[in-house]
Amino acid sequence: MAWCAVSVETLFRSRGKFPRYSVHSASVALYVHIPFCGKRCPYCAFYKLIWNPEDERRYVDAVIEEMAIYARSFGGIPLSSVFWGGGTPSALSLDAISAIADGIRTHFTVPDGIEWTVEANPETLTDDRLGRFSAHGINRVSVGIQSTLASELVTLGREHTQLSMDRLLDRIRSVGIDNINVDFIYGVPGQTLLGLLESIEWALHQRPTHISTYALSIEPGTIYAKTGVKAADEDLQLQMYRGIRRRVLQAGFRQYEVSAFGLPGYESRHNLSYWHYSPYIGLGPSASSYFKGVAYQQVSSLERYVLDPTPPVLKGAVALDTEGLGAHFLIANLRRSEGVTYSTIERELGAARWMPMDPAVKEFKRMGLLRNRDDRLQLTRRGVELMNTVLEGLI
Repeated sequence: MAWCAVSVETLFRSRGKFPRYSVHSASVALYVHIPFCGKRCPYCAFYKLIWNPEDERRYVDAVIEEMAIYARSFGGIPLSSVFWGGGTPSALSLDAISAIADGIRTHFTVPDGIEWTVEANPETLTDDRLGRFSAHGINRVSVGIQSTLASELVTLGREHTQLSMDRLLDRIRSVGIDNINVDFIYGVPGQTLLGLLESIEWALHQRPTHISTYALSIEPGTIYAKTGVKAADEDLQLQMYRGIRRRVLQAGFRQYEVSAFGLPGYESRHNLSYWHYSPYIGLGPSASSYFKGVAYQQVSSLERYVLDPTPPVLKGAVALDTEGLGAHFLIANLRRSEGVTYSTIERELGAARWMPMDPAVKEFKRMGLLRNRDDRLQLTRRGVELMNTVLEGLI
């Protein structure tokens, strides 16, 4: 596959390999996986369940116990950011929102003013939920809009309308949250470049601080995969990516990562932790972590999780061998527009891990997909467009 339609995490998991490097940061990014949705979107491959009050109660008890285990084992770990993802965090009950937020502040050290994001769907972010999130210090909302066109929303299994989205962003700002990301999917079956750019124009008119765009990828196990739905072809997806990039940059956004555009100063601090290889902890079933030099993943089953939410790092998780790990480090850093300095490569990888990749890096430079700029190794614009070619070659 040439076009960059899949994430680096997908590539890592498909090979059963995860990176392991030294911890340089004293603070940790915290991710909380909320495994509940009101319905199953046909394109979503994340671990999720249809919300019901009993499963929510069991999940909340378990995730707070997982927090307590971290606190007992490592003390009050200082956090650099908090991100509630899913699933659909805005599907939670008010009591569950409060319990999880209070648990985080009880069991971790949460400095004032850190970025605290919650993912939300327009269908479930009601006024009372929005008020509860705001009361607990959430200062950034990431809204899964995906499209503003009725025909595309039907294809994506979404129930909101453009009018409801207009009102939602106004309501988010009314509680004092001005840091807003909007997500869009491109490559949707039947989508045209003109229709996609209509959605992007709507977003720019709404003045969010951040825009994320993702190429539709048909993942195994999804409704799309089971019913034989196909994404748009790679040539059209490439045209769409170029169209998005051109228009969003014209509007004053900065592309700081392959799929992410932020106004100056509004880059997602949490997501940058992943691309900088800073430590992060994931709570909840299926959540991934990179902590204490070990990468691990919680069980992808609520039933197993509620029986024992102990983090794998405390259950004998073994650091994997070094084969391919240098490539994973490089791939993550290359997703950032600024690339990675050679001094960082030398410090993190050393000659033993760098040398096996050197021939591939030289070849990608010859092909015009990688370049040197000052002391940095970066993807070229063409390299960004053909990122999967680079990822596969390095892995």
